Amino acid sequence: MPHGHPTSIFCIIATEFCERFSFCGLRTILSLYLRNILCLHENAATVVYHIFIMMCYSMPLMGAILADNYIGRYRVILYFSIIYFVGTLLLCCSAIPPLMLPPTSMSMIGLVLIATGTGGIKPCVAAFGGDQFRLPEDNNQLQKFFSTFYCIVNLGGFMGMVVTPALRRGVMCFGDDACYALGFGFPAVLVLISIVIFVMGKPWYRIKQPRHNVTLKFVACAWRSTLQVPGHHQTGIILLNTLACSVELAVSGEGLVRVGPGGTAVVTPLPRLIYAIVATCPKNCAGRIMKQRCIKINLRTVSGMFMPVIVGQNSDDQLSFYFMDPGPFAKSLTGKPKLKVVYIGDTGPNKNVSIAVETDKRLCDVYFVSDAPVDHIGESAYMCVQPGKFRWRATSAGGEVSGSGEGYLRVGGVYVLCLRERLGRLDMAVLHAPNPPNELNLAWIVPQYLLVSMAEIMFAVSGLEFSFTQAPKSMKTITIAAWYMSVAIGNLIVILVAQAKIFQSRAMEFFVYAGILTAAMLIFLRMAHGYCARTMEGDGSSTESHPLLHGHSRMISVHSATTSTQPYSHSCASRESSATSCLVHMERARTSAWPTYTVVHVGTPSTNDRKATTLAKD
Repeated sequence: MPHGHPTSIFCIIATEFCERFSFCGLRTILSLYLRNILCLHENAATVVYHIFIMMCYSMPLMGAILADNYIGRYRVILYFSIIYFVGTLLLCCSAIPPLMLPPTSMSMIGLVLIATGTGGIKPCVAAFGGDQFRLPEDNNQLQKFFSTFYCIVNLGGFMGMVVTPALRRGVMCFGDDACYALGFGFPAVLVLISIVIFVMGKPWYRIKQPRHNVTLKFVACAWRSTLQVPGHHQTGIILLNTLACSVELAVSGEGLVRVGPGGTAVVTPLPRLIYAIVATCPKNCAGRIMKQRCIKINLRTVSGMFMPVIVGQNSDDQLSFYFMDPGPFAKSLTGKPKLKVVYIGDTGPNKNVSIAVETDKRLCDVYFVSDAPVDHIGESAYMCVQPGKFRWRATSAGGEVSGSGEGYLRVGGVYVLCLRERLGRLDMAVLHAPNPPNELNLAWIVPQYLLVSMAEIMFAVSGLEFSFTQAPKSMKTITIAAWYMSVAIGNLIVILVAQAKIFQSRAMEFFVYAGILTAAMLIFLRMAHGYCARTMEGDGSSTESHPLLHGHSRMISVHSATTSTQPYSHSCASRESSATSCLVHMERARTSAWPTYTVVHVGTPSTNDRKATTLAKD
């Protein structure tokens, strides 16, 4: 182990060995203690035991959050080990009658502390052991560590389940034939030993401190939603107002919309057509007299794209439209905000206008404006930046264009920073959010996944059981294989739908899947109506319990197994009579006339002649 020091690795493995030994041993005798010593009803003891186990496997989330976001893995292991030790100590003391402690309440407090301690430790020890290696150069050593770690841990758990019950029943104490105080005291000593070993190894540990509050950032993204990109034959119009006053915008066939100062309006979805857009502003626009306050244009749209239109004013104080490139305005896959810089105005040659954008983390992007922007507008590509506060600064070679400001970017937003020049100087800077930050609470997906998981579990368990029990013995494996094959076919359908790109909206795709599932459910309901379940048969033979008869098999005769060996019915024995007539004759006979036991001869025509061949012996 070039970087993972053997002493640190030994201390970590020994710590987890003692913890597993203690927990598994304690858990093994807990049910008996709840029933025999605390005198809980069997149902109550079962509830308490499973609540304890549930807490043990829920608390790892708390330990992981503290380790990854606040105090690091070393402190989590140390602090929760102490909580663990206190819990085992209380549980041990509750089993010592001379102490006169309330056994039930002390035991419950001890179990809560034990569940908190062992749960907080669980996710941290293995990760802390992995921290002792440097990757990728120590990758082989890391694999050996995890193999050794889990082998030793499982050994500790096994030994705990054997040794602790043996101590409980092998020693008599306090007038009882079983010593629960020793059964709980020994795990407490092991936890104390694990704490000592873990602390002793600190000089050799590589201790990493958490850098970012990742969990809270993840939770924060649960409060965000999104703008749907137009479909194949659809479009949308984004209207960005850079004026300091409100503007009324009329889109032909879609009505009138009022956009506030520095505001944004989105009209979507729209059919891909040519739209007439009329913009009107007040004559006095925030103290500036507008020489032209109404303008109209015809906008040709593009399928599957938004058409961004900026409303501003030129150097002659006339209301003007400026057109950005069409785009989807889609959010970034990483969740980071996207920012585009748009410069409106005539920069002219040799001005060398540049705009620098810098975040709080000192990450800086610089955009250089063209000397001859097309249609008086220049725009940058989208930049994925860190969420939070940012600063921008515009400069030119001669100093005519200069200005600075700041803004705030939120997770998932798509932003456009519009800078407008007037009379050779920077006149206005507005931050727009055509695709707003995430607003929909991601927690809404929790009940959905919960319901889907519950349904899948019930469906899978009952479906597999049905496939196994209802299939013939010779086809049980192939039937279950066909069950799993249906899963593969389902995935194939999803692949084909995804590649065909039939649906533009993921929500619509999910609704279609739900509809298909509903149709399949109704079909299955119709098929199951009147279904007769197959009775389970014994497993005494590897073949079928009953022979499979061909369609042309026929009954020959029915003989009594009593002293009489004559056929029960001459009509049944005759060749001309069929199995049906024989059964009818028997049904019409009196009950007392039925034989005590019968032997049925079944015949099948051979390939050479049509004579019956007897398959059963007398």
